Amino acid sequence: MSKTTGEQEKNVEKKEVKTLVKQDTVKVEKKERFIYLGPRLLKEGINTGSVFIGVPKELKELKKKYKGIERLFISVKGIVKAKSDVKKEGAVLHTTFNSVLGEIRKQMVEVAK
Repeated sequence: MSKTTGEQEKNVEKKEVKTLVKQDTVKVEKKERFIYLGPRLLKEGINTGSVFIGVPKELKELKKKYKGIERLFISVKGIVKAKSDVKKEGAVLHTTFNSVLGEIRKQMVEVAK
């Protein structure tokens, strides 16, 4: 059984990740961390404040259900401003949060029927 050297571990960490902004792909040394600032998604098991290393694998399916939800996955680097924007009426993140919340409520009503 061979041991992994430090150099091999670094090579494993160097992977392409998709960003949640308008760029296609970027090379990074380590996967970026994202925090979800949207409403709680019970069915998907995602809470407000959940941290993801790299692009969440659930994002593709979530985008089909909730328009604009990718905006609510915030890079740790921009978390302070984003937390403020989620609460700020008229801000894109505030509007997106409420849109996703409205869709969740709509789905709950449909299930209850």
